[in-house]
Amino acid sequence: MLPTTSPDSLARHPDAPVRCREIALLLCCARTFFSEEHARELSSLASGTVDWTEVLELAQLHGVLPLVHRNLARDANTPDTVRQRLDRAAH
Repeated sequence: MLPTTSPDSLARHPDAPVRCREIALLLCCARTFFSEEHARELSSLASGTVDWTEVLELAQLHGVLPLVHRNLARDANTPDTVRQRLDRAAH
């Protein structure tokens, strides 16, 4: 069973293939309607330790990379290297 604490305090569960923070980040970004609440959630998630490669691979796998690109572009905590990878993937 995965821990039920906040994303900021989650560690990798031994049985989980990816970390909960990456899943939460992907779910936050994979939406067409993006409210101020979503922006705050994204900012909180993106400000912590994130396996960005995992997030981008999952977004590609699930066909939501354009949504993730659009929504990550809104957040100041998104690293420049991630922005550049997303920009290259979009063109």
